[in-house]
Amino acid sequence: MKAVLSAEALREAHDAAAYLERQRAGLGSEFADEVELGLEMITARPTSWKPLTHGLRRYRIKRFRYNLIYRLRDNQAEVIAVAHDRQRPGYWLPRVD
Repeated sequence: MKAVLSAEALREAHDAAAYLERQRAGLGSEFADEVELGLEMITARPTSWKPLTHGLRRYRIKRFRYNLIYRLRDNQAEVIAVAHDRQRPGYWLPRVD
């Protein structure tokens, strides 16, 4: 099992890291490290996090108010969104096939 980010999720991760970096030097890198840790955790235990609708799951990034929204497909965990807890809830639902 491996975890991969969709193009949209990758863009969201980069945008969030850039925003956080503007808030404090080094914070964007810390966020990127937490996203990487999340991908490792999902890879190790893909069914351990809260199920959502449409076969999706949510991994909460501990230090930041972001979630990795992912689905299990073809022996991989596909992250479809790197979503803030409070901004535009469910905006990523149209990304589900």
